[in-house]
Amino acid sequence: MARASAIRRAAQFSGISTSNRAEDSSSESRESSDGSRESSDVSREFSSESRGSSEPEHVGPIVVQPSIGQKRRNPPVDGNNIMTRRVMQRTHLSNRNQEVFTAWTKMSVTEQRYQAHADILKLHERLDIIQPADAPFIIKEKGELKTQIEKYKTVIMTSPNTPGYMHDVPRLLLETIARHPSWGVTAAIYNSPPKLLVVSKYVRRRCTESCKDIKKMIKLSIGESDPQNPDGQRLKAIDIVTLVKNCIGNRKKDIVVTAPMCARFAFLRQVFCQAGGGADFWPNVDDGLQTVREAFAGTPNEKEDTANNLNRVFLTTLNDDLRIYGYPSDQRGFANMSATEIQREVEATALAAPILPEQDDSDNSEDHDNEDEECAQSEEC
Repeated sequence: MARASAIRRAAQFSGISTSNRAEDSSSESRESSDGSRESSDVSREFSSESRGSSEPEHVGPIVVQPSIGQKRRNPPVDGNNIMTRRVMQRTHLSNRNQEVFTAWTKMSVTEQRYQAHADILKLHERLDIIQPADAPFIIKEKGELKTQIEKYKTVIMTSPNTPGYMHDVPRLLLETIARHPSWGVTAAIYNSPPKLLVVSKYVRRRCTESCKDIKKMIKLSIGESDPQNPDGQRLKAIDIVTLVKNCIGNRKKDIVVTAPMCARFAFLRQVFCQAGGGADFWPNVDDGLQTVREAFAGTPNEKEDTANNLNRVFLTTLNDDLRIYGYPSDQRGFANMSATEIQREVEATALAAPILPEQDDSDNSEDHDNEDEECAQSEEC
């Protein structure tokens, strides 16, 4: 009995569970059928719309075209490349350095620091090899050197023992400067060619300017020929002593007018009247001095005798000059005037110095060729 009742209860339980599963499955089937009907309806609507449209079906990715008035956006750019190009353009780097700089910008910050420090060390190594240029030598406007150059230049130009003017005057002046290092031109400057060149150019320029001034003074001193007495004394002429004083200028305390000095200037005025006062005036003067020196030279060891012979020759020229241009108003025996200490120093130096042959000094000759045109063509005396 008990067993039969248990079987009946099990059968009832299994029937209930089976009915429940059947109901669940039937409900799921109904939901799926409803979903399929909805999807079929949507597909029918889509297909009907596609059939009604005249445009073909698009295949591939969809690209949005910009409308009218809308700007096209550029792709993003690298700001470092733009800055790199700007820096290279401002600094005008060469092609090789542009590649080096571009590679440097792509390094990390640490690598850039290391590379920059290494470049600085390499730059110091190169600077140690390169010898820096010497500082230029400057002749001060009111310095001792310029004052002494102006003083001795005038003394040498007016000295009766000066062997020549175009080359010998600058040479004698440079030798005088070398004997007085206290003026500022020391041995260190003489051992520096760039600094010595500054002094040499200044000396030559000042000597050339003095030659121009003396030639102008001579031109103004010749006066005019007397129509009634052409061979007599010239009119409005300047006597030889006044001419020498005009050429000395403000150096009267350092220079005393002597007879040999007047004889030398008489020779200069004679050459000016005979050969003219053009660009060949000073070369003609030097050639005339050389000719007279060779004709009346003493023995090689007796330079003082040679100077005395030259003075005697030029004294004859001085007598002719006094007759043509007039005697000085002050005739208190200038022939007996003794030279100053500076004049004696220069005259001794001029006697001891060797006579230099003609040199190819293009700079100095060009300065003489560019003298004023008013002195290029002068009237004959």
